[in-house]
Amino acid sequence: MNFPFAALALNFIFDIFLYAVTLCVFTSLLNRIFGKPGPYLKWVQGALLLAGILLLILFDLISIQGSRFYELTMTEVPLCLFLLFSYSGSRQKKLFFAFSLFTLTVFYLFCLNDLTNLLHHGLNYYLPFYQLQLFYHIFLWLILFLCQKLCGSFEENIFLSPTLWGFLFGISGALLLIALGSLPLVISSSIKYNRKMFLHLGLMLLLLGLNYCLFALYKRFYLYGAKAREAALTRQQLEYQEKYYREYLHTTGEIRRLRHDMKNHLRTAASLYAEGKGQELENYLETSQKELKDYENFVMTGNPCLDAVLNLKLQEARQKNICCLTQLTIPENSVFLDFSDTVTILGNLLDNGITSALDFLAPGAPVPEIRLSLIYQEGNLLLHMDNPCKVKQKPPYGIGMKNVESRVEKYQGTLVTEVREGRYYTDILLYGA
Repeated sequence: MNFPFAALALNFIFDIFLYAVTLCVFTSLLNRIFGKPGPYLKWVQGALLLAGILLLILFDLISIQGSRFYELTMTEVPLCLFLLFSYSGSRQKKLFFAFSLFTLTVFYLFCLNDLTNLLHHGLNYYLPFYQLQLFYHIFLWLILFLCQKLCGSFEENIFLSPTLWGFLFGISGALLLIALGSLPLVISSSIKYNRKMFLHLGLMLLLLGLNYCLFALYKRFYLYGAKAREAALTRQQLEYQEKYYREYLHTTGEIRRLRHDMKNHLRTAASLYAEGKGQELENYLETSQKELKDYENFVMTGNPCLDAVLNLKLQEARQKNICCLTQLTIPENSVFLDFSDTVTILGNLLDNGITSALDFLAPGAPVPEIRLSLIYQEGNLLLHMDNPCKVKQKPPYGIGMKNVESRVEKYQGTLVTEVREGRYYTDILLYGA
């Protein structure tokens, strides 16, 4: 049996195993930072695993005459960074985490190299190959695990100003420049070799800690941005409620005026008919019909809060050349939602639908349609809405949809959303008291 070949094969299999574990650890970290990955994650993982195997074969061929050490391990994190293509997120956010994780690995490798130089022999003199590779990977996984604990969850894309992004990238770049700039100083310094290596090791450990502080700084910026965004949306929600309330008062006044006008119209028509003035009656009815056209687009279910919200949003959709088809099967005074909950649920859903439909407005293109149905049945309220959308996969809920979700939970209801065949579907069931 060819023992050198068998040892090489075992080393090869062991390296593949360690690299596969690193891929899994890195995926777990990105899941925490960016949320649910896209549908092509498995394909990207398979391609990266194959790329690692090919690189390992190449390194084995190159180092056939010598001893292979950290060739693959130094390329593991750069390869794993390609996993970012499977996640959604802003370009700045992806670049920041890619660059920061890369510099973190560079500092770690420098620390390991300084530790090796401080010893009389290389680490491979003290440890067998398998233990050496395991030693390196355990600490690499520990570093990534600490990143996962420190970073927390950043699934939502919170807007950060260009100044803040520049500040974060500037610090990360400065740390890397300090690490690279220290190498010529260490080489040319007249200090004793062991002291040089010890000082350089201390500097790399300091840079490693500062890189972790950079993640903590991003977390602070993220939380600040999230609070600012939530405050802005709360202000917007209050403005919506005020606007809907004004619309409610306006609609109520218009309905009262319509009822008053209808009584007068009927009395006048009856008087003309009784007097036998057929031509005058026909002319009067034509004039009255023109006046009543102003009221044709009003939603009048007999539920004032619901009517106010629907009239305002449907009018907005018509002004933006968006067709909104409604099916309302609701008895008078049957809706049990209070005004604030009506605004939150219907206002956010229709706002999202109108915003998504605007992407389909183009000369010569079909008019985008939003379909809305509300059905009151046995004390419960069923809501269905679907609108056109360009996304292939349902995005994470924003603050608006999270507010909708919380209001649905208030009524022990259910909220189901999905993207199918180019449309975003929303189904809500609310239980009455």
